[in-house]
Amino acid sequence: MKIYLVIFALFLFVLTSCSDEDNPASSSNTNTLTWNVSEWGTTNGITDSIKVNVTFNEKDGALNGSGTFAYGSSTFTYTEFNFNFTGNKTEEKLTLSAQENGTNNSLQYTGLKTESWMGGNLVYLGDAVLRVNGNAYSIKELEFPY
Repeated sequence: MKIYLVIFALFLFVLTSCSDEDNPASSSNTNTLTWNVSEWGTTNGITDSIKVNVTFNEKDGALNGSGTFAYGSSTFTYTEFNFNFTGNKTEEKLTLSAQENGTNNSLQYTGLKTESWMGGNLVYLGDAVLRVNGNAYSIKELEFPY
């Protein structure tokens, strides 16, 4: 009889020590990423000023986020946009599309995994195309955190 009580006690101990956290199917796999850039640079004689502050939720490689993207150059007056972003992130490549509510202003970005020129850590490095009122502006060598 005592052996049955010991087995029953062990069974209750194992049963109560399990939780939902032990079940991998219940995890959401959601990460929060922040794209925070403030830089300026000169490419092909055009000096760009860029400031980005966007927060993303990432789940299984799909990105959704919103925030500000500000840009100015010798051919475009410095302007801040409030974009809603969607995109995909893989081990080697990142693609983003952004649209500003109530306008036709948009942003497209594609970056490939590389080492950052500012410290050797991994980033996505790529080019963006900002479209404002039907005009396209090319933004070169923009980093996104890996």
